[in-house]
Amino acid sequence: MRLPQNFKNVFNAAAVPPDQQARQVIFEKTGSAPESVVLDGNLRRFRTSGDKGSEKSGWYVLFGSGVPAGAFGNWRTGESFRWRAIRTEPLSAGESALLEEHYRLARAKRDASILQRQERAARTCREIWNQAPEALDSHPYLQKKKVRNHGLRSTGDGRLIMPVFIGQEITSLQYIGADGKKEFHYGGRAAGGFFRIPAWKPAADICFVAEGYATAASVHEATGCEVWVGLNAGNLFRVGQTLREARPGADIVFVGDNDLSGTGQRAAEAAAEAAGGRVIIPPVTGDANDYALAGNNLRELLLKGQRRHWIFPFSHFCLQPQPVRWLIRGWLQAEGMHMVFGPSGAGKSFAVVDMAASVACPEVRDWHGMKLKHGPVVYLTGEGYTGLKQRFVGWSARRGVKDLPVYLSEESRDLNTPEGLRDVINEIRSYKTEPCLIIADTLNRFMAGDENKAQDTKTMLDACTALQREFRCAVCLIHHSGVSETAQNRARGSSAWRGAMDVEIQVRGDGDSCLTLNQTKNKDAERQKPLNFEMVLAEVPGWFDEDGFQITTRVLRRTAASEVREESLTRAQNFALRTFEKAAGTLGLLDGDGNFAGVERKAWREVFFSLSSASTQGARRTAFYKGIRDLLALGVIREENDIFRPAGFMSRLKERCYTLQLNGEGESASYE
Repeated sequence: MRLPQNFKNVFNAAAVPPDQQARQVIFEKTGSAPESVVLDGNLRRFRTSGDKGSEKSGWYVLFGSGVPAGAFGNWRTGESFRWRAIRTEPLSAGESALLEEHYRLARAKRDASILQRQERAARTCREIWNQAPEALDSHPYLQKKKVRNHGLRSTGDGRLIMPVFIGQEITSLQYIGADGKKEFHYGGRAAGGFFRIPAWKPAADICFVAEGYATAASVHEATGCEVWVGLNAGNLFRVGQTLREARPGADIVFVGDNDLSGTGQRAAEAAAEAAGGRVIIPPVTGDANDYALAGNNLRELLLKGQRRHWIFPFSHFCLQPQPVRWLIRGWLQAEGMHMVFGPSGAGKSFAVVDMAASVACPEVRDWHGMKLKHGPVVYLTGEGYTGLKQRFVGWSARRGVKDLPVYLSEESRDLNTPEGLRDVINEIRSYKTEPCLIIADTLNRFMAGDENKAQDTKTMLDACTALQREFRCAVCLIHHSGVSETAQNRARGSSAWRGAMDVEIQVRGDGDSCLTLNQTKNKDAERQKPLNFEMVLAEVPGWFDEDGFQITTRVLRRTAASEVREESLTRAQNFALRTFEKAAGTLGLLDGDGNFAGVERKAWREVFFSLSSASTQGARRTAFYKGIRDLLALGVIREENDIFRPAGFMSRLKERCYTLQLNGEGESASYE
């Protein structure tokens, strides 16, 4: 029932029952109202227009005794209102006191309910965060904004997750969809919350504060400085206070949005005044991310007029650890410069194709035991285009992969010329992709000038650096080894090539049956041990020569340099090996000719779990997958499509033993 049109007439309004008065006012203030209102002093909830599923964001606490009064509001919007019934006679002193008590009790019940709801939501948020996988730089939202992931995770339905901290605790989560739609976890506490992107390189004691993640990431990537995400304009004030308490001497810079309404500017200025900071606003409409996407120099805007320190004390640059980021742990550094070199015919492109396809293929869990980070790959080839296609198709068929985000050129460009570099960048941009790795095969096919001259070498290295900055990617150059006998163990040309590399890899092999990768440089990490591979013949499906014969190629399969001795394994690794052997001899697969064909992961896991002494299922699972990683890394086993087989020089003998056991002609693998 609605109140009469002449609601302002006290006598008409007072004639309406208090519960109906309350319902009408709730509807007018919030746009929603419960079917009926109960004036019993309890906190009650009701659905609002913005609610989803079983949510009830509306609330009220109303008292009917004495002077009907109380409070109501909407938890989603944060609105809160006081209410008392309209009456014709004035309040007595006692009634006024009772009215204030009703208001106080309503606030107390509301606050207690909010606190309980926030604590429950915080527990849920922490569980979600702990179980969520790391987000990829290839996420559509990050690609659209042209920023990287700096500590975000992802949901099962593909949304980004940004944690909201108050102090050291996660109190809520912000979900970001591919279309940029943002939602906070229902019930979580976000007011006063923040997310922090730590500095990645030594800098003056400066902290930036921005409203949203994309803006903050753009500021961080432009400056390398610490950036706090304030969530929204209205929250900048509180975040500024928290930051000032945590960093009393810091230069705090609020990077406000240039809103047509002026909201972003006013919020940044108020927060800066209260925190004793500064304000930077982009000179055109939009935020700092929009400014960078338009091709403007964001770094210059943020650091203009500021003296930048370039010499730092030990205590300063050790405050923030700077971990090395990898595409292939220990072998391909994210955003690093790499060179793979070796003599003609050694198998350089076979090795690089194996690396590139593994990085590009999200179905591949690791590269021969080394952890992977996936992303699109651009392979610039100036020679052997058809043969390279065969190698990628053969690799895909061997892995059972139908498609790869690999982009392969059929022409070369001189990267160290302005027009050549621009042509390559524009061609990559036309596919609207952000590669994580660009490969040039071979160096001399993409370089104008002399590889022995320092000046020509510098222009080529500058071009590679330009590609790294443009796409925030790793670059890998494939090159030949020196010509003379004494120069076979280094890349051909100027010594400046090696000096500029983050990782340098030498390839040795006959190009037909075996291949070895040997690191000759690893600037930021420990040099890895050599890796040995068999070059296995593989058919290229659907490819035939003019006489109808099947086209074949080679793919890499990890082997050991020598058989790993049991006494060199740890107790846990020995246990994993023994369970593999037992699974191979009892649950292994046989091919059509009755020969051993490998052990499925699930069969190995069944044996491992049944014999493990670990106390929980989770501990058994952790030990099982660690055992797999260790044995793969040591070259004791090899894996293809979740099927495992022994590796090394004794592998054929072992497979013969497993074949006999599975056919009932030999003893089953013993286990102690």
